[in-house]
Amino acid sequence: MHKTGVNKTAKDKDLRNAISWACQGGHTDTLRILLKNKCGGEDDVDIDGWTPLLWALFDRSPATVETLLSSRRVQIDRQDSYGRTALIWAASYGYLDVVQLLVSWKANLLIKNQGGHAAADVARIEGHTEVWEFLEAEQNKET
Repeated sequence: MHKTGVNKTAKDKDLRNAISWACQGGHTDTLRILLKNKCGGEDDVDIDGWTPLLWALFDRSPATVETLLSSRRVQIDRQDSYGRTALIWAASYGYLDVVQLLVSWKANLLIKNQGGHAAADVARIEGHTEVWEFLEAEQNKET
């Protein structure tokens, strides 16, 4: 990448970088190459307040989420402009596999969005019973 003169840190008009785009598409192999080549921007916020981690959730790609978290350069509990974390988003989508992954990486279960709802609340409101039950059980382990 360096030898070709590519600007590894380039961003588009929406402030999205290559890592963000790789995450949105669930392009895990591309993400690995970008991380290996130290492109940076693993936790950069775009114009909408989304990070690459939130974009990885968009296409329900646990492998991409895991790869990004493994870089250890991501704030797992970073909130978007509405106070939603990756865990809250995954719970709202009903993505139990991703919720479990985020919890295994120590995502904070108690952070609330601007509406005053934590991930378990959002899962319950959206009717994602399996996700809600899992998050409730995890909260009970912590108390």
